[in-house]
Amino acid sequence: MVTTKNTIIFIVKNVFVLLTLFLSMSISASKKVTFFATADPQFGYTNTQADNRAKATMIDIAKLADKCTDCAKAYTIAGDLTMDERSKSIQYCGAYKSAKQYNIQILDGAGNHDGVNWSLFGNKCNSFSSLVNLTGNESLSLRGWKIVDYKKEAIDGGDCEFIASPKYFCKNKAAYYYTAVLASPGADKPSVYLVQLHNVMISDSSVGYLKDIQSKLNLGLLDNTVPILIVGHQFGPLSDSRYSMNRFEFQNILSTMNVAAILHGHYHCPGDRDDHCDYTENLPTDLIDHPGFGQYWNSHGARVPVVNVNAARNNIFWSISVSPDNNEISFKRFDRHFIGSIDNYTKGTFSSLMSQMAQSQHGSNTLVFNQPYKSSAALTCNYTNSAKSCVQQIIDGTLIPSDQGRRVFSDGFWGGWGAIKRCPKGEFVFGYRLRSEQAQGDGDDTGLNDIELYCGKNNDTGKKRIWSKYLTWGSFGQPRFCSGTNNPVVGFDIKIESKQGGDADDTAANDIDLYCKNSDMISANTNTNWGTWSKVYRCPNDQAVTGLITRVEDIQGDGDDTALNGIRLVCEPYSTN
Repeated sequence: MVTTKNTIIFIVKNVFVLLTLFLSMSISASKKVTFFATADPQFGYTNTQADNRAKATMIDIAKLADKCTDCAKAYTIAGDLTMDERSKSIQYCGAYKSAKQYNIQILDGAGNHDGVNWSLFGNKCNSFSSLVNLTGNESLSLRGWKIVDYKKEAIDGGDCEFIASPKYFCKNKAAYYYTAVLASPGADKPSVYLVQLHNVMISDSSVGYLKDIQSKLNLGLLDNTVPILIVGHQFGPLSDSRYSMNRFEFQNILSTMNVAAILHGHYHCPGDRDDHCDYTENLPTDLIDHPGFGQYWNSHGARVPVVNVNAARNNIFWSISVSPDNNEISFKRFDRHFIGSIDNYTKGTFSSLMSQMAQSQHGSNTLVFNQPYKSSAALTCNYTNSAKSCVQQIIDGTLIPSDQGRRVFSDGFWGGWGAIKRCPKGEFVFGYRLRSEQAQGDGDDTGLNDIELYCGKNNDTGKKRIWSKYLTWGSFGQPRFCSGTNNPVVGFDIKIESKQGGDADDTAANDIDLYCKNSDMISANTNTNWGTWSKVYRCPNDQAVTGLITRVEDIQGDGDDTALNGIRLVCEPYSTN
C-alpha cells in the first residue's frame, strides 16, 4: 500500500473499527444483504438513445436502493463507464452525480475504455480516483457500506495494451483498488466484502491487490468468515503466456478465500443490438460460467460462479443477495424498461419491491425478470457446495445438450430463453405436441411456435402439460406418446433451417422428434418441414426427461419473425420403483 500519512491514518482507523466489530459482535449472526450491480454504461458507444438508457439505468438502480429498506445503500459498476473520449467521461459524470443525489454510493471501476484522466472533472465524477469520493458518507450501521481497504495503483500493472486511449490510468498510479464491506442497514456485523479489481482481473495490479487482501485475512485484519465478491471488468488475455503465472496465482489466491462469486462486464452477447447483452440475450452460458473464462474454486473447494452483469446501456442490471448464515448467494436479472416508474414504488424490503415490480405498469414479470433458467424466482446456490457448481444447483438436473459452449445447434439463432419448466415431482415426460404455422406463401413464415410436453407416471392417463417460452401463430397437431409402460422420453432431435441471409425469410426451428426409453422415436404433426436435422441428444444412462427450456424470438413487428428457435431438455434419474 502507498505509505502516505492519510493511508496510515486510514489503516489504523479501520483496523480499530474491524477489531472492535470482531471482538464485540463475534457471536452475532450475519444478516442477509442485497445490493445491485451492473456494467458497461459505456457512454458514447453508439447513439444518444443508448446513452439515455445508460443514465436512466444508473439512476433507477439508485432509486431502488434508496427505496429498499434492507439493501445496502451502494451498488457496483464493473467497468467501461465510457467510450474513451473526454466528452463521454463528462456524460458519465452527469449520470454519476444524478444517481448520487439519492445518497447511494456507486462502487465503480475502470474498464478498457476508461483511460481518460478523470481528475480533469474534479473529485465528484467517480469513486475510484478520489479518496474523498470513495469514503465519503460511509457508514456500515446507517448505510450498509464502508471502505475497509484501498491501494492506489496503475491499472493493469502499467500494461497499456488493453486500455484504449488516452491510457491515463494504466500509465499513472491514479486509481484506487479497494474493498468495501456491505451489510443490511442496521446490521451489527459485515455480510460481504466487495473487492474492486478494475479492468483485467489477472493483471499484475489486480493479483497484487488480491495478495494484500489474502494477507490481511490471514493476519485477522479482515474477517475470513465473511464471504467475498470479486468485481472486475474482464479476465484479460487468458491464452497469453505472459499472464499464465498471474492466472495461476489468481486461482491459488481464490482457493484460500471464502469467495462467493465473481462479477464482470466487457463480454458482449452476440446479438444484433450494438453487441452488448440486452433483454433478448439471456443464453445461460453467456451470463453465468461462460466456458471461455476459466474455472475457479474457493476455500471450500466449490466452483465460484462467474456472472456477467452487462449491460447498463441496454437497461440491464442485477441484484445480488448474500446470506452468510446459509452460505447462499442469489441473483436476479432485470430489464429496466419493464419495471415502471420507481417513483411510484412504496418504500419497503427487497421482497416487497420485487412484488411491486412484478405488478409494474408494464404488467409482465417475465419481461421484468429476464434471466436464465428461472422466470422470476432468484437464481440461488450454496457457495460452499463442492459437489455441484452454482449452475448445476440452479438447474437441479442434467441439461441436454450438456455442452456448456456458447452455442449448440439445438439453440437456433435468435431470441431469448424462457424458464425451465418441470413435471410434478416424481413424474416424467411420456409425450408431446407441437404448435406449427402453415407456409405463408409470400408472407412471413415462422415454422414452429411452441412445444408442450406431457408428464405422468407409469399407467397415468391424465397427463399434465408443461411448456416454456412460446408464440401463438399456427395450431397444435395431435399429441404423440411413448408406447406401453416404463417407457419415458430420454432424448430428442430438432430440425432447424439455416440463416437465409439478406431479406430472405428465416424460420429457425421447424420440427422436433422425441426418443423413448425402448428406442422408439415419436414424431408429432407439423405444418412445415424446412431445415436440417440435428444429431440425437440423449439423457445420461438411467435418466429420463422431466422438463424443458425453449428459446423464442419475440414478435418483430415489421421485421422477420422466427418464433421458436431452440430447445434443451432436463433429465433426472429414472427408476421403475
